[in-house]
Amino acid sequence: MFFKSYKSFNEFIKRSCKSIGSGSQAECFLGPDNKVYKVYHDFNIHSNESSYTEDFLLRFKGLDNDTFLFAEDVISVNGKIVGYLSNFIPGKPLADINPLTIDLNDFESSVLKTRNDIADISSKNIVLYDVCFNMMVRNDNSFFVKDFDEFSYDVRSRDNKVLLDKNKKIFDGELYLFLIDNLFNEFVNQYKDLKELYKDRNMDVLYFLKLFRKYLSENVGKEIRYLMEASDFLNDNCESIPYYPRNFKI
Repeated sequence: MFFKSYKSFNEFIKRSCKSIGSGSQAECFLGPDNKVYKVYHDFNIHSNESSYTEDFLLRFKGLDNDTFLFAEDVISVNGKIVGYLSNFIPGKPLADINPLTIDLNDFESSVLKTRNDIADISSKNIVLYDVCFNMMVRNDNSFFVKDFDEFSYDVRSRDNKVLLDKNKKIFDGELYLFLIDNLFNEFVNQYKDLKELYKDRNMDVLYFLKLFRKYLSENVGKEIRYLMEASDFLNDNCESIPYYPRNFKI
C-alpha cells in the first residue's frame, strides 16, 4: 500500500484506523479493510522511513499456513518502507488467558493442529524465534503466531528433522511456560519423570501434558479437564511472577 506523503498516511491512520496494540518494535492498527497495519516505531516525522526492506518483510509471502501469520504487502510512504499489512484474526494473547480455566481437551487438539504447519515451515528452512508474547488464541481456541519479524531462513541446515525438532521445542516451550511456570512447578518436581521432561523440554508438550494430567487426576481422585480442578496442588507462592506474566488473580 502506497501513500504519497507522511501527512496523508498520518491522516489515514488517525481517521480510518484503530490502534490494537503496541510493542517494542511497532504499533498495530486495524484498518477499514479489516487488515492489520503494523507501523514501526523508527518511522517518524523526522526520518520518514524504517530500517526494514520490502524483500525482508515479504520473504515469506505466499506461504499458506494457518498457524503463522505473515505479511501480505508492505506499507510505503513516498517510496520508503514504514511497515506491512497482514490479515486480521480475532483472538487474544495466550499470556492474557488464565491457564486454570482452559479446557485441556481443546488445548491438546489445538496443539495437534499446529504440528503440520510447524513441519511445513521447517521443510522450507524457516526458523522460529520470538514466539513468546506473540502466540495468540483464536475464538475457536486454536493457536496462531503473529509478528514474524525475527523469523529467519536457516540456509545451512540440510536436515529438516533437526530443524523441525528445534522449531517444535521453541513452540512447545511457550506452552510449558503457560501451563506450569509459577503454577505447578512444585507438583511437577515431586515426580522424577515429570521433572526430567519439564527440565529438558525436549519431549513433545502433548506427551508431558498427558502424564501431567494423569498425576493430577490421581491426586484429585477423578479425571480432570480443567486445571482449576487441581487448584489444591498449585505452588504455595503462585501469586509471584518470576518467569511468565500473569495478569489474573487466583
